[in-house]
Amino acid sequence: MAASDRNAAQRPALWAAVGLAIHLILVGVFLVAFDGNPQWFVHFGTEYPGIGYARSILGPDLLTPHQDGHDGQAYWALARDPLLLHGRDVLARNLDRPVYRAQRIAYPAIAAAWRLAGETALLWGLLITNLLVVFAGGWLAAQLARLSGAPLRASLGFALCPGVVVAALFDFSDALALAALLAAIVGLQSRRTALAIGAAVLAVLAKEPSLLGLIGIATLAPALDRRTRLSLVLVPTVAMIGWGLYARWRLGWLPTQINELALPLLGYVEAWQRAWAPRSAWADAFFAVALLPIAVIGTRWWIARRTLLLSAAVPFLWLVPFLSGSVLGLTLNSLRAIAPAVTLLILDGYAAAAQARSRT
Repeated sequence: MAASDRNAAQRPALWAAVGLAIHLILVGVFLVAFDGNPQWFVHFGTEYPGIGYARSILGPDLLTPHQDGHDGQAYWALARDPLLLHGRDVLARNLDRPVYRAQRIAYPAIAAAWRLAGETALLWGLLITNLLVVFAGGWLAAQLARLSGAPLRASLGFALCPGVVVAALFDFSDALALAALLAAIVGLQSRRTALAIGAAVLAVLAKEPSLLGLIGIATLAPALDRRTRLSLVLVPTVAMIGWGLYARWRLGWLPTQINELALPLLGYVEAWQRAWAPRSAWADAFFAVALLPIAVIGTRWWIARRTLLLSAAVPFLWLVPFLSGSVLGLTLNSLRAIAPAVTLLILDGYAAAAQARSRT
């Protein structure tokens, strides 16, 4: 391989490393603030159903920076038993919504191997796994930028995506789900259908709303054959349903609770009544309301361009009116809801700008 070819191949990795460096700085700041304790990134809550279980494993001095905690504490519990072998005895009793949490098994299953080195290693492993995903996702975003004609710096749209930043700092699965969705799109653009379908399965098992992006591609994207469109949705759906049935069997056929969706715009009323007005949380209200014009603008953009990237993005935007008050009531959750669209819109925006410059 010529030197110029090697340099070209290394450039996506360079931009991925820049995104990773940003995350390492953020992580370092919080590690310094909390005396290097990886428990902070799990965000255990004092009133979480599984807090007693967590203390029995990690000790009575467990760091609990919140009252209710966040999703990371569920992923930690799942990473200790990714096959749900003790589903009825342990997980069903110590997760707030066992079936809902267990459906998103990909991230804790990947991180589970760290536990071979001990319980503390698992805490670090949850964090390090997401940092590795940040690099991989940045590299995939750079590949997409190259395939779309955008400058490689557009790939920072992955590392700087709110959902990815939050995932790294809160031990969430959002980064893995988005990286896998990008891998599926790379597979489609490079005509590697098997790669695309495999990545699609991973995306859905990391976070089931990823199926929205896949459906968007299958129904809206141009220049795909019918077999690819069907496979891109059908195979991940079968995998998602199959794992869901297994999880329900292992957990004891518990009911599924979905608190993230509501009738159109009713979530805004709920958020006003239960969160914004009682707490004077006007910053949360601002970001939630801002999602509506973003959804409109993104839709108009898709109508004008009809690209593969935008086809994957707009279903997340169309979900905005149906978000519940529990999602819209907190900026953290609002931004996570449209996070995949943010990265995809950035990549397509850079591609559109580059195409416009080439025409002048």
